[in-house]
Amino acid sequence: MPDSTIEADKGYRIDIEIPTDAMVPRDRKSRLLSAVAVGALMIATPALFCGYWGSLVSPTASDIGEILGAFVGSVSYLWVFAHKIFLYNNEYAGYVTQNPFPNLLNFVDKGVDQNDGMEIYAAGPHLTHVWEQRNRTGNYPLKVTTQVIEVSVPTKTSKVTVTVYFEYMEDIRHLDRAIAADNDTVIKGYQSYIASFLTQELSKMEASAAVQADDDLNEKLCTKFMGTRDKGGRKFSKFETQYGIKTVSLVVSNIKLPEDVQTTRDAIEEGKEIHKIAAAILGVSPEDLTKMQTDGKIESKLMIELRKEALAMSKNASMSIVDIEGTSGSPIAVIGGNGTQPLSQHV
Repeated sequence: MPDSTIEADKGYRIDIEIPTDAMVPRDRKSRLLSAVAVGALMIATPALFCGYWGSLVSPTASDIGEILGAFVGSVSYLWVFAHKIFLYNNEYAGYVTQNPFPNLLNFVDKGVDQNDGMEIYAAGPHLTHVWEQRNRTGNYPLKVTTQVIEVSVPTKTSKVTVTVYFEYMEDIRHLDRAIAADNDTVIKGYQSYIASFLTQELSKMEASAAVQADDDLNEKLCTKFMGTRDKGGRKFSKFETQYGIKTVSLVVSNIKLPEDVQTTRDAIEEGKEIHKIAAAILGVSPEDLTKMQTDGKIESKLMIELRKEALAMSKNASMSIVDIEGTSGSPIAVIGGNGTQPLSQHV
């Protein structure tokens, strides 16, 4: 089977494949044998019975009796047992039956049916044992389910909120396990395992480093939850095998700081940009402007006017300049103020 995995940059991976019956280990030879045996028995028994009683009348009656008996047997076979021997499954769907005798006739393909009687069938027509039990809920869709979860994870400095986008589908190979868990159970499983994994990884970092670690986290998450693929085919992770699912895609789409921390960081970055604009107005570098402030070569009032003009140029009307005494004439930007006021008027 061709490799269904698509590897993208930054550790992203998409692994989706068409579920086929060839993926399911099942003793197909014994099912063919039992279908032929039951059919032969159902047709031959009434044919021989009617032929025998017809022979007591005449050879012609015997022939007619055999034909009628074979016809009755064929109709009975198709009417009574066809729905128990033949199974047709729709595309992208799996069917699970209960086989009360998993080892009966298993000598044909020894050791194939070792799933405690839970028999799995993929899309298409199939032969089944006549004694396999079915129910109305035996048919399960094998389509991709998409979910988005948010996980709050602690770092060395503060918590971060990680948004994870993932897709999964019931895996035909382990459908006997998948039917035991509904979507809510699987999603909660993903959420708890992903949260535990992210906590282990991000607790070693500071928040500023964590928000930039999405590429590395993507690669590690895919390795952890999507298994691996080699020349032997797809190797499922323990998480996938236990739930009977296949992870199609798993992406850290966003890592963000708490709102108060992010506001502080934004203010710091905005202040740096305003300082650069003020330096450009004077025709000096930001480093030179900082040195001029430190050396007292530029007056505080002039610096305030420069930054006020820089604010106007940046079209940021929600910031004001505060003159903090004792900072060598180095005013700072304050979020949410209006106009230019000394610190004493803010206190």
